[in-house]
Amino acid sequence: SGLFQNAFPPPSTNPNHNMTVFPDGSSVLYDSGSNTLTVNITGAGNANVNCVNAKIAATQSVKMETPEAEISGHLTVKGGMSVSGGEGAKVEGNMTIVGGDVTADDISLKGHKTSGIKAGGDISGPPVP
Repeated sequence: SGLFQNAFPPPSTNPNHNMTVFPDGSSVLYDSGSNTLTVNITGAGNANVNCVNAKIAATQSVKMETPEAEISGHLTVKGGMSVSGGEGAKVEGNMTIVGGDVTADDISLKGHKTSGIKAGGDISGPPVP
């Protein structure tokens, strides 16, 4: 630690920035003007958080941009859930629906009727919405 000088200038000249740059080029920047904390890890660096409990409390949204995410342990989602794009959704093992229904397009699993029903060993027609 020391004083900045021409030979060793500060990493940012913005008066709202409080910034630390590490020898590998990684940095931590707090911008008090925009109330934003930015952590940049260079190269193939990693970030690890080890604790008993962790909480992210965002009043508008949380966005993860990664090609793959994994959660080990039990996952509880409170509120709705949407899946779009990619490979869709796949469930291995049992799924239980309590107090609801499963629908594909307009066809209800619980309430659909089938068409072309015949007596004997014939197979009924497709579901009717």
